[in-house]
Formats: sequence, structure tokens, C-alpha cells
Amino acid sequence: RNLHFKNGLLSNDAQAQGGSVFVSDGSEAYFEYCSFENNQAHSVALGGKAEGGAVFGGTYVKSSFVRNQAIGGTALGGAVSHGEYRECRFEENQAITSTPKAHASGGAANEGNFTDCLFLNNKSIASAQSSGGAGNLGKYLNCLFRDNQSQSLEGTASGGALSNAEGLNSTFWGNQAIGAPKGEAYGGASWKGTYINCTLTQNRALLSPQPEKNTAAAE
Repeated sequence: RNLHFKNGLLSNDAQAQGGSVFVSDGSEAYFEYCSFENNQAHSVALGGKAEGGAVFGGTYVKSSFVRNQAIGGTALGGAVSHGEYRECRFEENQAITSTPKAHASGGAANEGNFTDCLFLNNKSIASAQSSGGAGNLGKYLNCLFRDNQSQSLEGTASGGALSNAEGLNSTFWGNQAIGAPKGEAYGGASWKGTYINCTLTQNRALLSPQPEKNTAAAE
């Protein structure tokens, strides 16, 4: 309780899970009023997977996750993966791919159950396919998603806030799915999944502008 986890780094070849906390299957861990800041799970192998920039598994109550990152050939859950989260805040976390033709999902979260949580300014950024700027998979009850972003640099972006998830009584405001100039974009708020009694306001799916051509006359 009342712990602060900062600047943790888990760097591994094939798979990195939980930059500061890893809770294995069959184990239990409970965190309350804790903060997780600037932690990173980084898979350095070509095509490796990074999952849960700050934590993998466990139960978290009234805790904050800020500026954590999952970086890998496949990047899942910039801050967290799996686990239970109640009254938590997720802000400026990122799931980022490190290799070409790679996939990023869940700028803040991958799987897990989330109740009364706030997701603000999280991003999934991929060279190829990006989905779920805030979360990928999982269940989200009474949550607020604001200004999250799914962005693809060379391909398709989908689900500015959520992808393949279950949302109930949640609000989506100002989220964006941004595809590459010659790519595609789907679902400014969400992409696939089931959403019941949710409010969607000013979410957008769009493509990045084409880079300007150099029209200067050759001398």
C-alpha cells in the first residue's frame, strides 16, 4: 500500500512481461494507492513480444499508471496486462512496435477487468497494424476514455480507445484512430467487441495527411 514504482525496466529477448511487477499464474498480489511511473517492458529480439509496461497480473485499487511503455515486435498493454483494476488512472502510456510490419494493441491495457477507471492520452503506435489506443480485450465498466489514440505509421489503425473489448456504461470522448496516408482507419472510439449503454462524443477515424512533395525547381 502507498508504494511508488518508478523507472523499472524489464528487457528480454523473446518475451518481456511486466516492467516492475509480474504475478505468475496461480499467485495473488494486491496493491492499493500505489503509483507506477516510467516503467518499461522491452523485448529486444526481432519479432519478440512485450506485454504490460508496468505490471502483468495482480489486483490494483485506486492506483495510477503514468508514462509506462511496452516496446517490442508485438507490443501489448503499455501499462498493464491481465489482472483486476478498480478506480485506477491510466495516463500517457504507450504500446509501441520496434520492428517493421509489427502490431501494437492496448496503449494502456491488454486484457483484464477494469471498473471506474480513467484512460487519458494513451497511445498504441505501430509500424503496420495498431488497435485499441487505450485498451485491447478485457471488460470495462463505468470507465471514461478521453483523447486516446491508435496510430499506424504504414498501415491500418482501429479503435481509438478500445478494440475487441466489452464496454458497459462507459464514455468515449475525443479518441482517434489514425491510419497511414495510404492505409485505413476504423472506429474512432472502438473497434469490434460489445458495447452497452455507452456514450460516444467527438471520436474520429482518419488518415494521416500525405507528406508534401518537394516542388522546388532544380537549379
